[in-house]
Amino acid sequence: MIQHQEFELKDGYRILIGRLFIIAFVLSLSILQSPAEVLNDKQSEAVYQIFVFYSLISLSYFLIIRIFPVQRTFIFFQLILDLLVVTLFSTITGLTDSIFTNLYFVIIITGSIFLSFTQGILIAVIGSFLISTVTYATHSNVINILPGQIESHISTLSWQLVTAKVLTLAFGMHIVAILSGYIANNYRNEGILISEILTNLSNGVLVFNRKNNITYINAETKNLFNLQNPLEYYLGNNIKDIAEEFNCELIQEFINSKDNNAQQISHKRNGSEIVIEIRSIPVFNNKKEIKAIIFIFSDRTLQKEIVELSKRAQRLSYVNDLAANIVHEIRNPIACISGAVEEVRHSSQLDESDQQLLKIVSRESDRLNDIMTSFLEYSKIKSNPIEKCHLNEIFNELLTLLRVRPNTDQIEFELFSSNEYFSKGDQNQLHQIFLNLSINSIEALNNQGKITFSINTPERENLNKVAKTYFNKTDNIIEVKIHDNGPGIKPEIIEKIFDPFYTTKAAGTGLGLSIVQKIVESQGGLIQVVSNQIDGTTFKIYLIAYPNE
Repeated sequence: MIQHQEFELKDGYRILIGRLFIIAFVLSLSILQSPAEVLNDKQSEAVYQIFVFYSLISLSYFLIIRIFPVQRTFIFFQLILDLLVVTLFSTITGLTDSIFTNLYFVIIITGSIFLSFTQGILIAVIGSFLISTVTYATHSNVINILPGQIESHISTLSWQLVTAKVLTLAFGMHIVAILSGYIANNYRNEGILISEILTNLSNGVLVFNRKNNITYINAETKNLFNLQNPLEYYLGNNIKDIAEEFNCELIQEFINSKDNNAQQISHKRNGSEIVIEIRSIPVFNNKKEIKAIIFIFSDRTLQKEIVELSKRAQRLSYVNDLAANIVHEIRNPIACISGAVEEVRHSSQLDESDQQLLKIVSRESDRLNDIMTSFLEYSKIKSNPIEKCHLNEIFNELLTLLRVRPNTDQIEFELFSSNEYFSKGDQNQLHQIFLNLSINSIEALNNQGKITFSINTPERENLNKVAKTYFNKTDNIIEVKIHDNGPGIKPEIIEKIFDPFYTTKAAGTGLGLSIVQKIVESQGGLIQVVSNQIDGTTFKIYLIAYPNE
């Protein structure tokens, strides 16, 4: 919960209106009593004058708090002014016997609620000092507060009785200060505890009142929706006024619907799409009317990615078993067909159109044989014995090969690596996956652009959630990036890019990246892809570092 060093404007209004109402109420009670018993004409006139003066000062505060923040110091001095006014009223109307002495307790309770425990005690001390000072001074005829030599009947009482009255009133003030301060302090501590719990929740919390105005928002909500303004900015705002920063339509559906089942939305944050689960909890008053609605936001991106990884693993396992059977059943007939076609093609009795048709059959047979070979290669990928792989050496060899490949004369290759990096795995298989990914980047650039390779050891806290979950906490991770500044990959393609048989190439088998992913996972690693039309495409390969000897 947002903690304010400054009070909200409405708190200042409540204090100002409340103090005027209470004093007016007590004044009305005093007027209803017999004037002969409580007030003479001069005393009544003095009380009214003080009340009018006090009311004008209080009303002037309405202007002050609209210009300046309502701080604790401001409220403290307001309450000190209240003590002075109540002391004047009490002096005129009977000192310790005055009905206005009850206002001391109201002021002390107000101080305990809005200020600290210590400040509540301090107000009680000041109030006791004021009433005791004027009581003894009036009793001794040292001072006369008002013109006309108004004297209280208390001057005729004995010192012992005056002292007893003063001590009783002062004791009551301090007891009220201690009790109200204790209760208010416990309430504040509970509020702070609840605030800390809500602030440190991994879920976002957002609360609306009946008018759809925001009454509470925590830091995780700001993080999930990537809100740009301070949290205080949103308090009191209607959700419709800040619709652009929230998915207002879905939240509005929750508000209008009695169904509080969880729903999920997709939301853009820092260029990446995240999945947010929204659950609403209505809060009812005694009349069973909705008093407020609590929204709880949960980041389900990780869970969704884990589910997708699990489904992908199941599909890959199925394809692996399927491939082993298909290859043995189809490859031999394909070889026979291809051989027979070649024999017929070399016959001189065929015209040109027949030769062309047989050429197509032969080419497609070869293509089908390539697919079978890819199947066989895919099904044979296994976890080879772990060895120490020198990644810098792999990329130095890779750059040499890439620079002499056809259609790369206008492509710039660059390697960033500040240290020597060694990972666990099979060096030949790692070389194969880096080569395959590089060839994909070359094809995406269409012989013009830049391919950047980088190797580093990221801090665990800088890894994304999927990578953090994938590896053990004791693993040291190496991150390899292969980036091209090509046209990028569409989001709908990225979702299926590692699926077997999925390809956007006219002559592709759809197994290239599936094989790459399976090799990476067989090395105990993880592969991810990030792409957009502005920055291009980056493949991230996370590998387990080989322990230092």
